[in-house]
Amino acid sequence: MKTAIVGCGHIASAHIPYILKIEGVQLVAMCDRNEIRGRDLAQQNGTPHYTDFAKMLADAQPDVVHILTPPQTHAALTIQALHAGCHVLVEKPLCLTLDEADAIHAAAQSSGRRISVDHTHLWSPLVQKARRLVASGQVGKVLNIHYVMGDDYLEMVKGGYARWALDLRGGVFCDLIPHPLYLILAFLPGAQIVSVQACGTGIHDLHELWVTFAVGGTQASLWMSLNQRPLEHSLRIHGTHGALHIDLRNFNLAVMPERGLPGPAARVVNTLSESWQRAMGTLGSMLGLLTGRFDPHAGTAGAIRAFYQAIIEDKPAPITWAEANAPVELAVAIWERLETTSGCIRPARDSEGQVIVHKTVADLATGDQSATILVTGGTGFIGSHLVRRLVSEGRSVRVFCRKHSNLDALPIKGVEVAFGDLSDFDAVCRAMQGIEVLYHLGATMGGDWAEYQRGTVDGTKYVLQAAVRAGVRKVIHVSSLGVLDACHFPNGKAMDESFPVEPQPEARGYYSRAKLQAEIIAREFAHEGKLALCIVRPGLVYGPGKSGFLSDAGFRVSNGLVLVVGMGIRRLGLSYVENLVDALLGAELSECSMGKTYHIVDPDQPTVHQYIKTYRQKTGKRLTALYIPAVMWTVGFYLLDGLLRLVRGSSPHLGYRLRSIARGPRYDTSAAKEQLGWNACVTFEEGMKKTYEPRGVK
Repeated sequence: MKTAIVGCGHIASAHIPYILKIEGVQLVAMCDRNEIRGRDLAQQNGTPHYTDFAKMLADAQPDVVHILTPPQTHAALTIQALHAGCHVLVEKPLCLTLDEADAIHAAAQSSGRRISVDHTHLWSPLVQKARRLVASGQVGKVLNIHYVMGDDYLEMVKGGYARWALDLRGGVFCDLIPHPLYLILAFLPGAQIVSVQACGTGIHDLHELWVTFAVGGTQASLWMSLNQRPLEHSLRIHGTHGALHIDLRNFNLAVMPERGLPGPAARVVNTLSESWQRAMGTLGSMLGLLTGRFDPHAGTAGAIRAFYQAIIEDKPAPITWAEANAPVELAVAIWERLETTSGCIRPARDSEGQVIVHKTVADLATGDQSATILVTGGTGFIGSHLVRRLVSEGRSVRVFCRKHSNLDALPIKGVEVAFGDLSDFDAVCRAMQGIEVLYHLGATMGGDWAEYQRGTVDGTKYVLQAAVRAGVRKVIHVSSLGVLDACHFPNGKAMDESFPVEPQPEARGYYSRAKLQAEIIAREFAHEGKLALCIVRPGLVYGPGKSGFLSDAGFRVSNGLVLVVGMGIRRLGLSYVENLVDALLGAELSECSMGKTYHIVDPDQPTVHQYIKTYRQKTGKRLTALYIPAVMWTVGFYLLDGLLRLVRGSSPHLGYRLRSIARGPRYDTSAAKEQLGWNACVTFEEGMKKTYEPRGVK
């Protein structure tokens, strides 16, 4: 049996090991529109890769296809695979509309092929056991089901993962909601929606969702949240003779039978019993994970095994059509209620209780003057500060950003917005029309290497090519100090711009690797005389709008505890954001900056200990810093590297990355002072006050 995978993201890496364990199954092809992502996964598994789905179907002629792409593409790809004679296992959700579901069903019927959905948690050993307990009558008649799903999905999206989720009806909830829906239906068949409430700025930007269901005398409630902390993913089932608590996040199940004890005794026994079961379940999962006996993806494994077993034994798909279609119907009904019923979506509010109203392009008054300055990444932290400064000086600015970017930090007057992606050359060229000065700050901040290659590396090439075509007069390319050979930083000696760059960028992480490649591209454009270009390498940038604890100072493990590499004497090369903006403007105006590179680091470079002390003072927060000698981190990280290499065949080079942050050098910024006229006007003490001190505190 030949199997092909369409969509080579992280879900594919979860499917492949279980496919390969099935006797008689051969993985024959990978397909992804992103050539880098598809090629990398194909090379790891010794298969050809394709960017064209139809060509893959024709060449590889698979018997089974796994559709692991964004939900917007599920219906079309599934139907195409069915018509090609393939059985199809599709990731949840099956599709997004009822018409798509009908079309998939018709294609499956006409082709005689099986279609199933990866309802992962249905096959979890915990859920399987809970279903057996309910079916056996151990909890009696089910009276109520309560489902809680707190998720940090939106934070991952902001970091670059699954940006397609922002286009979904229901936003990121649209991709998450199949899990609670199919589980509620598993324990409460035929459940119908009673009420729907949500909180957000619109149907594509929901942050809280409450849904109640009922059938017969049983009710279910669902709460989904992007704000809840600590995160929880749990299902409670209450019956006439007992209760079940399924903790899907921590992988444990607590069974609470009716014991017939007197009230006070029942309270004590039940509390101790649930605590003991949860503690032992969590401990068992941890030990199993360490010994290799626990599989966190057991649900995915079960779904895949059941699907292939159905094909081999010529039986119906493990998920019936009704079971696959019901979550789609419920999700569509939820979104329709929110869209059509007044008051169902309550406004989102910020931490101070104010209603959040995001700016739109219509709110920006550009005036009559056409923009001559383009800022890529202008809605980001540094970019928005730069744009506001330029506008305050009476200059007209165009900002190039993705269509879902938050425009709130942009000034209302003096700004144009051009939407597009850095990897879309045509969109970049349109944004570049009429531009004389380019500030290139846009870069990928999260995702896999394919995302960094596409956004940072290819994006820089396209931006600079478009600048050449448009006849841009001056380019300021913002790079990073992360491109330097940090493992060989000198102790005590100030480094200037001649210091060598990283010789092993693949070991430093995607961001540094991409920034170095982008800087090399920028240098080539400058060296060949195609553009008047200079490069600015900022330090660790902080300031208003970025008031979290700096990760370079330590690993924040809770609100009150930070783990520090070393004894706190390492220096931090900080750049207060307005000082950096001064340097960027100086680079534009300087007559001698062309072809040059500048380090921009504030002169008062504090130690980690000084930063933490000042952070405590300005925020008023009680923060305990645990200083751990660097040698202990080094030993631990190298051991972990070895373990991961043994288990996975590769490692994230944790030891090398640790060496790259273990030293705190001084930076020589004399070139910026002499050639750009730059001086850090805001001191460390002032910058920390402006960044962290609560409003109203003097």
